[in-house]
Amino acid sequence: MAIYSGETVNDAIEKGLKDLGIDKKHAKISVIQEPKPGILGKFRKEAKVEIIVLTDADVEKKKKLIKFGIIGGVIVFFVVFLNIIFSESSTSTESLDNNDLSVPISSSEVAKQHYESVVEQFKDAGFTNIKTTKMEDLITGWLTEDGSVEKMTIDGKEDFESGEVYSKDIPIDITYHTFSPETEQTDEVVEKESSTENPTSESSIESSINDTPEQAESSSNMEETVSEPTSEVTEKLAYTVTKKENQNIITGDVSLIGGDGTKVNVEIDADNIRPGTYVATWTPGVFGGSDPDRGYGLIWINGDPNTIQIMPEESVVVTFNEGDMITFQFAGVGKNDRIRLKQE
Repeated sequence: MAIYSGETVNDAIEKGLKDLGIDKKHAKISVIQEPKPGILGKFRKEAKVEIIVLTDADVEKKKKLIKFGIIGGVIVFFVVFLNIIFSESSTSTESLDNNDLSVPISSSEVAKQHYESVVEQFKDAGFTNIKTTKMEDLITGWLTEDGSVEKMTIDGKEDFESGEVYSKDIPIDITYHTFSPETEQTDEVVEKESSTENPTSESSIESSINDTPEQAESSSNMEETVSEPTSEVTEKLAYTVTKKENQNIITGDVSLIGGDGTKVNVEIDADNIRPGTYVATWTPGVFGGSDPDRGYGLIWINGDPNTIQIMPEESVVVTFNEGDMITFQFAGVGKNDRIRLKQE
């Protein structure tokens, strides 16, 4: 250990290193006194340093201490950083668990889906204040599918991204396309039986020719007692089962949605398809329908393995009784294929 003086600290260090014949790497330097200018040249003090010579082993030990110090500092930094992140994540999770929920899909994805699928996704996510609004603007359903979403808003906002967080009771409004009741009726074939006419059949003519005068007079009297014809008409029931990609739609005197896109089950009763005898036909969808050479319709009654097959350009007469369980099924890879039922 040696003490060296100089006008400045650097001067004192250089003197000491030169005197000891070492470089800074092999020296442990401590400043004992800083230089002081004094007053009017008096009481002036020089800088003093203490220099301890280090061996090569001391230098290596010093390097290791510096290295470990740096590593320790980095570790401490990452520990503090991760602690902050986990703290914020925990706070966010607690908030989500309490009242906030993440949106399952974005606004751009909503437009490609059936409104019931969108409602189900948001209900599964936990949202409770969901409202649906009909746009009864469809005529054929060829370009825009029945039930497709026109727009959706979350608290009045149309643009949103998947993962955005909202309260579970925030207002959600889904507007979708569908047929108006008047349009659905145009898809039916309604046959009317008029009682205003009373045509005479050939058999009745033959009967009148072969009648005796007394029989003819009796027949004439019976005709006079026939009540006057009325203008009332009887509307025949008509239904249409339409194949969609995800679900089947039934329209007519009943409006149902069900099935997996290839089949749908219906119970015959007053609230669904009513009992009766119907003429069933199958037609492919106008746009994107099945190939008529490969597509057709099937009707199962109460699970009977002997299915009723409806081929293109053909019709089949079927009778449904009260309580029957009917399965309508579509063969073919197209969409918007239809099975139509028209009452006999």
